[in-house]
Order: sequence, then structure tokens, then C-alpha cells
Amino acid sequence: AAIQKSEYIEAHYIVDSMLTEDQQSLDDEDKYLLTFYSALIYSMEENYDEAENILRSALQMSHEGYQAELMLVNFLSLKDETRDEALDLVNSVIERHSDDIECLKARANVYYYRKEYDCAIRDLLDILDINPQDIDILRMLGNAYNCNGDFESGLKIYSQLYEIDKARDKIWSEYTYSLIASGRTVDAHKVLNATEEIHGNELDFYYISGEL
Repeated sequence: AAIQKSEYIEAHYIVDSMLTEDQQSLDDEDKYLLTFYSALIYSMEENYDEAENILRSALQMSHEGYQAELMLVNFLSLKDETRDEALDLVNSVIERHSDDIECLKARANVYYYRKEYDCAIRDLLDILDINPQDIDILRMLGNAYNCNGDFESGLKIYSQLYEIDKARDKIWSEYTYSLIASGRTVDAHKVLNATEEIHGNELDFYYISGEL
């Protein structure tokens, strides 16, 4: 509850106090989670270098969880020079948590940044076998298909998403882009017309209209 923009100092104080004053009562897993929370606060402050350093220290602790590893994977995947490290790290986590959706999602994200779209698609499809209605995963899959040049498969996914919730954040625009990429500009016009009342005041609406 303390982690609000205006309350970072309080959040740091709470976590640091627990780590320093309650050492005797904390087990290894508690220390690991508190260290992860400390990194999370620094990340929310956009102090990513300090967050990364703290996450690396958490990896040296004895623990069963994987929160720090996955957060570090996300950081590492953003930089060209550390994407190999990100893939090695997430694979080591998956060895311990092979069926965990969050771990598979993190690896799919790494593959996406490495432009290994076939591998990303494989992991995303595995997740959808477990949870076929996960909208975030469906969006990642549609985007991965499009980036891989498989616009028809991307369009199929975005058509499914559009039917689930056409007003959801940006789904209408992603669907329209998929239609344009597939050469179906007439259908793209229909989507824009159908969603004009919902999104007509957004910049994306005018931009896509100009594209058509």
C-alpha cells in the first residue's frame, strides 16, 4: 500500500527496516522477497541501474521463488548486449518451473526482443493451451505473427480479440493495422467506422484514417 508515487521514501524505509532490523526473524525466502520489493520500488522510481544491482544480489540468496529472476530478465531483454544473458537466465528458471505461465511469458518476451519470433510463438501457444482466453498473451501472439510476416495468422488472432472486447485498450487499432497489413483495407475502414464513437477523439484513430 505504501508503493505510490508520492510515497517511495516511506516504501524504501519499510523494506530497508525489515531487512536490517528483523534479520533474525526472517527466513531466506522472506529476505529474497524483500530484496525483490526493494528493486521493484527503485524500478518504479525509474532508477533501473540500482534496481538491476539489487536484483543481481537477490540471485545469490537461497530461495524457491523466481520474482527477482523474471524482473531481471525483463531488464536484460531490453538491451542488445544482455539478451543472451536474459535467455540463459529465464531458461534456468524454466528448468525449475517448467509449467509456470509467467516464466513462459518472460521467455516469449525475450525471444520477441531477440527477433526469434518462431520461438516466441511456440511459447505463447503453449501458454494458450493452459489459458486460451488470456488477452495479453493473445495480443503478444498476434503481434509476433505480424512481426514474423505471417499476417493472416496475426489477423486471425486480432479478429478473435476484437470479438472478445473491441473497446479494450488499443485492440481496435491493432486489429485495424493487421487488416491493413493483410491488404484488407475495406475491412479496415469498417472497423474504424464501427469504433469511431468509442475512439474517434484519439490520435491513433486519425493516424490510421490517414494511412487508409
